[in-house]
Order: sequence, then C-alpha cells, then structure tokens
Amino acid sequence: CPSSILSPAAKAPPTAAEYLALVCLGVLGGLTLYYLKVPSGAMIGAMIGAMALTFLGHQTPLPPKVRLVTQTLSGAIIGSGMGMKEVLGLRAIAVPAVLLVLALAAINLILGFGISRLTKLDLTTSLFAAAPGGVSDMSIIAAELGADSAKVATMQTMRLIVVVSFFPSLIKWLTSFLV
Repeated sequence: CPSSILSPAAKAPPTAAEYLALVCLGVLGGLTLYYLKVPSGAMIGAMIGAMALTFLGHQTPLPPKVRLVTQTLSGAIIGSGMGMKEVLGLRAIAVPAVLLVLALAAINLILGFGISRLTKLDLTTSLFAAAPGGVSDMSIIAAELGADSAKVATMQTMRLIVVVSFFPSLIKWLTSFLV
C-alpha cells in the first residue's frame, strides 16, 4: 500500500487510492470470512475490512450514487426470493408483525433510557443508538434531530456486526436444540 493511504489526511474528499484501498480491504475481508465458512462471512468480512481503513484514519464514505446502486442490488437479491405465495402469506403474519413492532418499540425505549441513565450519552443519542435500523438511516435521522451521529453510527455498526456474526449460529443452535 502506498504511504499516502496509511497516513491520515485532513477532512479532504477521499482519493482514488483510498477508494481502491476500501474495495481491496472489503473484498479481502469478505472472501476471507466467506472461505472460512463464517455465517454471513462475506458481509461481515467486508465490513471489517472497510472498518480497518477507517481505523487507519481514513473515512471513505461512498458517493450517494454508489450507495444507491448497492441498496438497489440488495433489494433485488431480497426481492428475487419473493413471489405471489409470499405476498399472499403476509395476511398470516399481520398480527405477529404488529406485536413485533410494539415489542421492538418497547425494547428500544427501555434500552435507550437505560443507556442514557448508565452512560454520559444524551437521551436522543441513546434512543437512536438502540433503535433497530440501518446504520446510515439512524445516523442521518439522529444528526437531523441533534444527536451525536458518530456515536449512533458506531453503536449501530457494532450491533450489526454482533447480530450478523452471532445470530445465524445462535438461531441454528436454538432450532436444533428446541426442535
């Protein structure tokens, strides 16, 4: 790696070399955990690889058009697995879905207030940090409402890593144990 990639610069826009480093570290991390057969390893490894660049002092946010393309591809992957049978089946899950939303809202409030009481974080930051949502969405909304978006993004990222890393194995273990 060129030394310009490893030495942090002032908040200048990311360079082509930083974008290349982001892609290389993301692919390297993703492939590594994929081949190690870690559940959701490609995504977790790519996140860890991208975070490594940030830990080296380089915030390399993707341009909005690139984010749009990746979100579109993610939506296409999810949507390609849904057919009319799944859409018609939504009626059967209406009540559980409402219960889930109410439970998530209650848990979010309990965790948000708890985090706020036990730490030096303000209530707004704590509530957004505990909210079940995407890192970018929660961070943007938090910033608009005066919360510390960097802390929200950090906590949301850690939550995502833990959920994606451990929940597939935990669910597999629980289902084999309970069924």
